[in-house]
Amino acid sequence: MVQVNSEIGPLKKVMLHRPGNELKRVHPFHLQEMLFEDTPLLEKAQAKHDTFAGILRENGVEIFYQEDMLAQAMKNESERSAFVEEFLDRSAIPSIGLRDRLAEYHNGLPLDEFVERVYTGVLKSEFDGGDSLGAVTYLDDLFSSTRCPTAISRAIAASTSPMASFCPTWASPTASASPCS
Repeated sequence: MVQVNSEIGPLKKVMLHRPGNELKRVHPFHLQEMLFEDTPLLEKAQAKHDTFAGILRENGVEIFYQEDMLAQAMKNESERSAFVEEFLDRSAIPSIGLRDRLAEYHNGLPLDEFVERVYTGVLKSEFDGGDSLGAVTYLDDLFSSTRCPTAISRAIAASTSPMASFCPTWASPTASASPCS
């Protein structure tokens, strides 16, 4: 459980995500919705993140990386299956057949590649969605599935991760889920 007794007290633990290959996939059409003015540069973003994380460590803050915690949570097959279902539900895939093939695709990936795809999304060029009407009507979109921070946070919170206490309300089955953003 999270207990914050002070907004100005020393920070002890923090959950971070180091910018990764997902930044290479930011399409100019999506810049405004992501509050970017220009396409972000991965190396520059990583350097800034590393500097920030270094300052936190120098001040005694314990850092937990979100992708490591997600990988730990996804080692359990039933948790991974439930996550994939929620993840794909929030990706608003217009075809049931395509959604089912994407679920099979995600569940069949090795763990490290699965975590990477959760963060980067799955490009159509990486996934053969078939020639069904649903897949064909989806051809104008770049991604078959997109990343979903809410689903990631819920999966971590529901796991036995040492940082699950960061987001206890997301782990609750009665908690209202916010849309993917």
